[in-house]
Amino acid sequence: MREIDFSYGRYFTFQWHLTTDCLYNCRHCYLDDPETRNLEKNPLSEAEIFRVVDTFDKFYAQLESRYGGPFRRNVVLTGGDPLLHPSFSKLAGTLTSRGYHIGILGCPDTVTPQVVRLLERARVSSIQFSLDGLEATHDGFRCSTGSFQRTLRKTLELQDSVRVHLMFTVCRENMAE
Repeated sequence: MREIDFSYGRYFTFQWHLTTDCLYNCRHCYLDDPETRNLEKNPLSEAEIFRVVDTFDKFYAQLESRYGGPFRRNVVLTGGDPLLHPSFSKLAGTLTSRGYHIGILGCPDTVTPQVVRLLERARVSSIQFSLDGLEATHDGFRCSTGSFQRTLRKTLELQDSVRVHLMFTVCRENMAE
């Protein structure tokens, strides 16, 4: 298992919805809301993405100057599934080279052996998958038969490469599970 760096006592995290693209069609996803979909249907260009990263750099410099840094620089990439964004690899490499710790909220179905190597090269700190209940409940939430088993399998496959978090939202349908 990889060692985790807890030497930074203070941190600040940006959560960045990088794309609306996703392999799933989850019943409870806010991206299926027409207003949300319309706001996010035109993703940032690669040039705009790197201008945002430059803005993060400026923000952290001001934060550290004002509050006596250093701060651990965290960026959590989500979406949709950020692994589907065409500039993901370049973005992850750039963030890592600038000292950011990267977390991903993604879909286990996009994690291929090539993606695992990318996550290792970019020193991604963590990846989070959803597990919404037992198998039938989870697969029903994700509208994807077999998703529960694929999520468990990817969690085990990744455990030596990147820290895996499983999350869920409790609701009436899954609270007993």
